[in-house]
Amino acid sequence: FPAAPRPGGGWISAESETAGPHQRISAAETACRGRRRFWGAFGMRKVLIWIIPVLAGTILAYAADGALERAQNLYQQTNYRESLAVLESASKPSAEEYCLIGRNYLMLADFKKATDALQKAVEMNPSSSDYYLWLGRAWGRRAEAASPFTAPLHAAKARQAFERAVQLDGRNLEAINDLFDDYLEAPGFLGGGLETAAALDE
Repeated sequence: FPAAPRPGGGWISAESETAGPHQRISAAETACRGRRRFWGAFGMRKVLIWIIPVLAGTILAYAADGALERAQNLYQQTNYRESLAVLESASKPSAEEYCLIGRNYLMLADFKKATDALQKAVEMNPSSSDYYLWLGRAWGRRAEAASPFTAPLHAAKARQAFERAVQLDGRNLEAINDLFDDYLEAPGFLGGGLETAAALDE
């Protein structure tokens, strides 16, 4: 059929006149539907971009906590090498993990690696009395195994670490006992002696 003129101008095609109400969709409505589809997909992408890193971070944190717990259990079972293998698989160890790494090396008599790891632990968390306690123990063992030339320096570092542990927590009995023993064993010219130990006991 030929097109007929509209009352207000323009033409009406035969096809549009014969189309039912459900078949006639205005251009505006079509565009609106397209925009809804676009913004719906865009909004979903925004949600995914935000939530994926959060989920990934949560999963990694859970895995790290699980690895630390396994390493601690292995340490308690005196499986020091196995504990180290679990800990050293972490890309960025925490202060707590560095402390446990150092303790494992200490038990394996690798005193150099023990002091290195424990030094990193106290640098990451300088307010931990326990970390300084273990650092002092590592330096003490390293002093015992060192030559007469380097032993006094290592012993001084051990005493400084014990002193810092006591300063940070005056109720840390292990640190107090280790510092007391260090004062008793060290000669006076190295900061030890009975008077120094007695002063600590007071």
